[in-house]
Amino acid sequence: MNEQNIIWLKNNAPLIYVFFSWISLILSNSGVQPTLLLVLGFSFMADYVLGVLAAIKTREFDSQKGLIGFLAKLMGLVLIICISILLKFAGISSSISLTSFFVVMSINDVMSGLRHWYTIRTGKRMKEYDAISELIIQLHDRLRGIVKRVMRFLNKNGSNNGGC
Repeated sequence: MNEQNIIWLKNNAPLIYVFFSWISLILSNSGVQPTLLLVLGFSFMADYVLGVLAAIKTREFDSQKGLIGFLAKLMGLVLIICISILLKFAGISSSISLTSFFVVMSINDVMSGLRHWYTIRTGKRMKEYDAISELIIQLHDRLRGIVKRVMRFLNKNGSNNGGC
């Protein structure tokens, strides 16, 4: 992290606190069990960290790709929480379906993490091999595309307006 990023974090700390407080409020009202979020969050984090290490091992590491991957993972969590809130407002009992979705997402991330571990150990990439993983990857790729477009838009407008 360079000095410019640290200054940006320092200047935007109140905004970051408000954002995380807002997220906490949404989580408490969404009906999603905190344990499920912790398990999914841990599996997301492990997959992400192992993915970064695998990219470093294969010399494909790019901080821009890493940021986009992280934001896409975060958007995946936000998407699940939004679905949970919509189901709650619609009066649909969603605990079983959300639990199943969290389990599938967690298993996918654990499998992806194991693939990354294989890459770290051998230096060779391993392909996806099941339909659920392929479906989740397509969703993740779509979220990654959205994040890329938003970042391009922010960079374009930020450079025109003197930055953040």
